[in-house]
Amino acid sequence: HVLGTGLFSMSEAEKHEEWLREARIGEHTPETEEYGIGSFTFRAIKPFYPHKLNEVLEAMLDKMQPPFDSSVILRAKGFVWMANC
Repeated sequence: HVLGTGLFSMSEAEKHEEWLREARIGEHTPETEEYGIGSFTFRAIKPFYPHKLNEVLEAMLDKMQPPFDSSVILRAKGFVWMANC
């Protein structure tokens, strides 16, 4: 986080040869493309059963034991509807 820290200098930024590259139309490469990021939204009409969700996550973790692809990251956010809640 740079805002309010005094660490950003517009005059220093302007000296860099590519300082406007991201702002120019057609020159921005989306992060999804640049880093191969994918996402989806999961919606369900029934809740997750805790033991079944645990089995799936454990199976995923078992496959991630070395040697594994360190570029694969699983991230979740939001709410999870559990059957026992």
